[in-house]
Amino acid sequence: MSFQIPLPTDPSASQVYPDWVKAHDPGAEPAALELFGEICEGAWAASAKPGAFLDTMAWRARRLPPAHLPWFWETVAHRLIRVHPRTAARAHTLARKAEREHQLPVDPDRHRANMLLHARSGALGGAELSGHQVWLASVLEPAAAHEEYVRVLTAWSAATGELPADLATRLRASARAAGREVGRG
Repeated sequence: MSFQIPLPTDPSASQVYPDWVKAHDPGAEPAALELFGEICEGAWAASAKPGAFLDTMAWRARRLPPAHLPWFWETVAHRLIRVHPRTAARAHTLARKAEREHQLPVDPDRHRANMLLHARSGALGGAELSGHQVWLASVLEPAAAHEEYVRVLTAWSAATGELPADLATRLRASARAAGREVGRG
């Protein structure tokens, strides 16, 4: 089944997880809607205790099938973007970790758009930002990968997130791969 789950125009209203379950695991929809209610309720209160909310969601995630995890964590991340971007970045990292650990399929265009959404909001961890360059190089031609990486970095720089320590090294490597001359400023 190839059902595209759109990114939310307003991340605080994200319904990615229940939409994905409805399309890919309809038998789990009642439980997913109940869990979604917990996400929505908890995300609004998370500004006071974001770590406790994330711990509760991690406990709930342990009972989900692996295929549900990226969509669950993505929804948690989206819902937290405006409330607590740093915790949203942690949830986003858990979504990507689930994809890697369980070798789940990833739609490259959607993934790139989601990374940009998180970068614009300052809700992207430094490790994810660094890893994104490597991922882009694996799915795009060098020049396109570099352009996309610069686009994410530009969005990130407009947000309040902390840039990774190895950023200059990664940016030079990306530019070299794209065939661009890079000086050592």
